[in-house]
Order: sequence, then C-alpha cells, then structure tokens
Amino acid sequence: MPSYRYETPALIRKLIGPKNLTHWVTKMAFNHKLSEFFKTIVSALVLLLLSESSFAVILPMKADGYLGSRYYLTGSSSPLLLSSVYFPLMAFDMSVLPVGVRSSDIEKATLVYYVNQLTKPGSVIIYPVLTSWDESNVGRLTVGFDLDSITSPIVSRAMTFNTVDVTHLVADWVDDPGSNLGLIIKPNPANATSLSILSKESNGSYSGRSAYIDVILKGPIFNYKIGDTGPGGGIIFFVDRYDEYPGFTYLEAAPTPQPKSTWCDVNTAINIGAVGMAGSIGSGQVNTTNMVNACQSGAGNIADNYSTPTASDWYLPSFQEMVLLMSSARNLGFYEMDWSVLDAAFFWTSTAITLDSGVIGNFRSVFVVNANTKQTTQFSWPIRSF
Repeated sequence: MPSYRYETPALIRKLIGPKNLTHWVTKMAFNHKLSEFFKTIVSALVLLLLSESSFAVILPMKADGYLGSRYYLTGSSSPLLLSSVYFPLMAFDMSVLPVGVRSSDIEKATLVYYVNQLTKPGSVIIYPVLTSWDESNVGRLTVGFDLDSITSPIVSRAMTFNTVDVTHLVADWVDDPGSNLGLIIKPNPANATSLSILSKESNGSYSGRSAYIDVILKGPIFNYKIGDTGPGGGIIFFVDRYDEYPGFTYLEAAPTPQPKSTWCDVNTAINIGAVGMAGSIGSGQVNTTNMVNACQSGAGNIADNYSTPTASDWYLPSFQEMVLLMSSARNLGFYEMDWSVLDAAFFWTSTAITLDSGVIGNFRSVFVVNANTKQTTQFSWPIRSF
C-alpha cells in the first residue's frame, strides 16, 4: 500500500510559526524530487494556511547575485557584497501569491535580509531592475534610478535581520507581472555603507537565512470563519478567501463521522480519480455523484443520503478536501479520535487511485494519505459546500 506523508501543521505551527511554515510548504511544493501526489497535498496545505486568520505570504528568493565592475554573479554559498563597487541583486518568486491577488489586496510588503558582515554602518537604497537577468547571465542591467527609490533604516549591527518597506514595489509587480525583474541594492552615498548579505545558497549555521519578502494581505470580511458552526449544522473547515473556486466560498463538515462501509459494494469498473482533477478541491460533489450512479451501497451513498435538519446536499470529500478537513479537525480539536482503536483514523475519500483502490485519509500517522482496496471498510465524513 503506497503511503504519502506530510507533517501536520498543528505541531509545526507551534514550533516555527505560520509565516515560516508557509515558506517551508512553498519550498516543498517546488521541490522537483517530490512526487506529484505529494505536491498536490502540499498545495492543499498552502491553501489551508492562507485560509486561516494569518494573511502573511512569504515570497522566497529565486535568484541572486551582485553586480560589480566585472558583472559578477553568485550561484554558490558566497555572500552578496555591498559596497561602493558591488551591488546585490535579488529576484523573488511571486507565483506563491494566491490566484487573483491585486495590488489593492496588499497591506504591506517587507524585504527581510540578513547582514552577516558589516564593515561600515549606514543605510541602503533599493531600486527596481528593468532588465531581465538570471544567475548565469547578468550582463549590463538597466536600473530604475529615475523611479522612486526606497531607503532603508540604518544598518548598525552584523549578524542580524534587517527590513525595508517595499510595498509599492511589490504592488507594481502584482499589477504588471512582467515588471517583476527583481531589485538592486546600493549603499546610501550619504554614509557609504559597506556590508554583505547572505545569499539563497547559504548553508551550515546560516542555512535558511536568505532574503525574502513578507507580504501581508488584507483580510476580506466573511460570514463564517474556520471552526464556526455552519448553516448545515456542521463545522466550517475551509474558507475560499480569494475566490479561487467557482460556485462556493465555504466547506462544511458533518458534525460527526459516519459508520464504516466499503468504498463501493462491488469492485466497480469506474475510476474517478488517480489524483488528477478528481482529487482536487471542489471535485468531491461530482465524484460522489459518479459513485452513487455506479454503486448500490458504499461510502459515497452514505454521504449522499446523509442529512441534517437544515441541509441535505452532503457528499464524500475528494482527497484534497479531506486533507483540509483533517488538518482543521486536528488543529481545532473537533474530532476526538479513540487512539486505542487502530482503524479509527481512516476515512474514505471520493478519489480513486486505480480501478480497485480508493484514497483514504489517515489521522493517525500525523499526516498521511493512503490508497486502500475499495472492498475494505472505513469511516466516511460527509461535507458540503456553499
């Protein structure tokens, strides 16, 4: 039985905080060594992180270097030099912002960089770069010296993080993605600052201290938040804050899980999934309809027949929807699992891996999604969207 693992946000959030967790999850999502199945789970967790009360999004550095008399570039662990003749270059990954974000959604954007050596204290000035570049070829760059420059506070100590407000620069990049060509940092002529900044390849004791941009997004007003009781009498476990999913804003889970059953009463020939669209957020309803049409009984039928006094439109969640549900349930504590019962942690999803295997969510192993034969019996947990 294949197993795909993801560390639960509950413990990690307490240890390293939601901002760093967002950065970690984002880096995992772009790791080419990970399976596509794992990356899809990671994407679901990014959406969960962005759906909670914190609206901080980390833009990781995707390229860096420093411009000098010979157009030096660094792709190693060397620091980025800043002096009268060397100017650091940085470019940041904007793709981690939620789809549909506009400049008006940005409350504040802050460049955070780590100074590991300081020869002469002073401030720095940041300018946008207007010419495309990468770490293999800088060439002669055009810099927006005629545009609004950004002057930092005084850098007075080494071995510290320093910040600069770059809100209007990031807002420009959001409005015109093609203008996101990075920034260049120069010393303030008034104090001839000289220092070095850790590069994105820094390792050892400096690992994880490369520059990033911390973006605070304005929080829209919603009728419900995660953990509220929904109109169907269940529990809100996901809020689509950035209108990424047509047709609904909230996902609501039934107040309690439902009894164990097979995925379907027969090893049906339908295969509604294999982690593609049928595993995505928003696909559980269609998946369940397909299951009900093909099965006389099973988890899909149980979810479809489930009702509360105020709602009857429940269905079996897709695997990404189940990932969100499991995380919210554990973080908010609205599912008290009997840990002495081995299979109390397993819940069917409406996603199929093969013709005879469906995907289950596993609460027990921190954050694991498994494939299991459709004839085994597991619990189900209906959800609805509105």
